[in-house]
Amino acid sequence: MKIINTQKNKYSTFEFGPWILILSGMLYSMPLCSSLFETANNNEDILFRALQDELKRSICELQLPKQERPYYIAYRVLDLKEVEIKASGGGLIASNEERSRELFVDLRVGSYQLDNSNFICPTFTSRIIESDRIQLPLEDEYLALRRAIWLVTDGTYKKALEVLAKKIAYFQNKQVNDTIPDFIKVKPCSLFEPIVHPVFDRSDLNKKITALSAVLNRYREIKESFVRFKLKSGNQYFIDSDGAKSVRGELITGIEVRAKAQAQNGTLIDDFIEFYSQGIDDLNFVKITEAINAWAETLTLKVNTRPEEESYSGPVLFLGPAACELFFQVLGKGVSGVRNAVIESEMLERSVSKENLGLFSNRLGRRILPEFISVFDDPNLKGYNDIKTIGGFSVDEQGVKSEKVELVKDGKLINFLMCRTPTNKIRTSNGHARYWSEIYVPRYIGFVSNLIIKSQKPVKEEELIKKLKEVAREYGNEYALIITRLQPTFPRTEYEQYQRFYQMRTKSIPILSSPVNIYKVDVHSDKIELIHGLDFAQVSLGILKDIIATGDREYVYNFIYRNEYGDEFPVSIAAPAVLVEDIELVPKKEKIEKPATVPRP
Repeated sequence: MKIINTQKNKYSTFEFGPWILILSGMLYSMPLCSSLFETANNNEDILFRALQDELKRSICELQLPKQERPYYIAYRVLDLKEVEIKASGGGLIASNEERSRELFVDLRVGSYQLDNSNFICPTFTSRIIESDRIQLPLEDEYLALRRAIWLVTDGTYKKALEVLAKKIAYFQNKQVNDTIPDFIKVKPCSLFEPIVHPVFDRSDLNKKITALSAVLNRYREIKESFVRFKLKSGNQYFIDSDGAKSVRGELITGIEVRAKAQAQNGTLIDDFIEFYSQGIDDLNFVKITEAINAWAETLTLKVNTRPEEESYSGPVLFLGPAACELFFQVLGKGVSGVRNAVIESEMLERSVSKENLGLFSNRLGRRILPEFISVFDDPNLKGYNDIKTIGGFSVDEQGVKSEKVELVKDGKLINFLMCRTPTNKIRTSNGHARYWSEIYVPRYIGFVSNLIIKSQKPVKEEELIKKLKEVAREYGNEYALIITRLQPTFPRTEYEQYQRFYQMRTKSIPILSSPVNIYKVDVHSDKIELIHGLDFAQVSLGILKDIIATGDREYVYNFIYRNEYGDEFPVSIAAPAVLVEDIELVPKKEKIEKPATVPRP
């Protein structure tokens, strides 16, 4: 697809306050309706043909009397097949296969400089008609597809007009002089990947997942547990009024294990472990069984160990997944190119989530890591160190071709992960857009894909542990701490989602999640013991500058990050072990319940 011709038109609808100079004199490109799109071939995919025809009609004809018509429309369809198999205690609970085809609409009214985005307010039209997204028919029936696309486009357009009117009124009353554009132009991307059609034997998978769940039966300390297999195969179809058109395929499979136990003092211990890859054949069930056994044994040790009652302050060594989570939670989320939306009221602001995104936005060009560490993010990576990664994509969710981005060079922050929403520092996209749900207005943000941390001064992990003990002795400590796992985000029940959603609005979200596996290392001997019941006292962004050494082994960690709205983001992190000079941990306030009246059968 390509734009055949454009013409320049003056755009002057709103005249008020500080925006009169911008809006009344702004030039923008409005395509000629008669030549906007190339005619689709008869043999072209029906879904794309329906999207293209409705897009052409909407960009040319969608206009209420005395109102503006859209200056930009994008349609993104996720055609997904999902398989979920769940088992517990050696018994199959569920085995389901679902198909969905969801359309996401990005419709903008106004201009690239000022449109209906980046503003949060309640709307009335969105409660009456479809807007922003809709489920499309699964079958390739042209008229049925056109009708659904037309319906959601109409609703999204009316909602966009309402939001833009409220935004203009807000800016006029508040005398806001924000000259950052709301949207930026990019080179249209044309990219077509092969359609993904996974082949698998569900009955065989049922048996394997059931067998995995039976492994946990031998651990009597575990009160309840389940094993879930998840397959998500999909194809993203994208088309917009700027001329972009692409197809992106993806396939992710995973096994998730969750177990609950109760310590001797009544403390509830809820743990979760996950294994993800690009396909079923990449899941080694023998190694996964071994890993589940080791994980369950560690959980059993926690049950039979009293929680720590003393605080700790001193050096901490982050190993394996803990090091990867440290870099993701602090650095990865911190370099998201997120523009803080203007919120209509203070009361509304209290209901908008804060997930620690873009915390480094004011530190561009400053040192945030030791000089011997550099970081880049590359969505085009399919694997790293002979391990397949799941975080990559060839084209992002705004139809922009993904790029490798050097984020940190010699400890200095030099870039952000960007979508088509500019910030005051960077006004270009590098193909990292992800769809982020919000209560009132969904948006796109720049987000992590495959984050790689490189150290110029690696040391062997044996030497790293010696360094840990040495620093601990300098602090006057009798022991030091090693953390191997931090709490990840994991699938939650509806009740747990409600609790999390409510709690995140009543208290601040910590930058770093709680440690799951903590080991106490004697500084005078080789004695190591597993402990639990500690949490980070207070972690700031400066924790990264407190890294004094890194290991020589790079761990590759595949996981799914889940926000409070239910969005899922496949992420891959490759990072070495890191020694942080000084961290404070305090006894954790645990939830205590009475044990079961009779033991588990």
